[in-house]
Amino acid sequence: MRRAIKELRRDSGQALTETLALVPIVVALSIAIARLAVWMIGRRAAEEAASAASVAVLEGADGRSAAVQALPSWARGKAAVTVSRTQARVVLSEPLGMEWMELPDMTATVKWAPVGP
Repeated sequence: MRRAIKELRRDSGQALTETLALVPIVVALSIAIARLAVWMIGRRAAEEAASAASVAVLEGADGRSAAVQALPSWARGKAAVTVSRTQARVVLSEPLGMEWMELPDMTATVKWAPVGP
């Protein structure tokens, strides 16, 4: 019985050590997944805004204001919207101070053929 107790005492710290060794990996992976999710949401918001701008221009309305209105409220202050007769481009800046992780820009461009004279 004493031998079994000594064996348990000797091995009791191993699980804690292994768990503590995995913590940095789990944290890094969680941050990477969260960053990718934020990027995907931002990219989708830029696409929706560029599409809204193109529809507005083709209908004869103000494309820039349509793009800004199509953006979620958190992205409106971080967006650069450029609208011309044949193109709408929306660029969102990096949110939450995550510039340290390199991902492609959250940019969307919609082009169309000029309509009318």
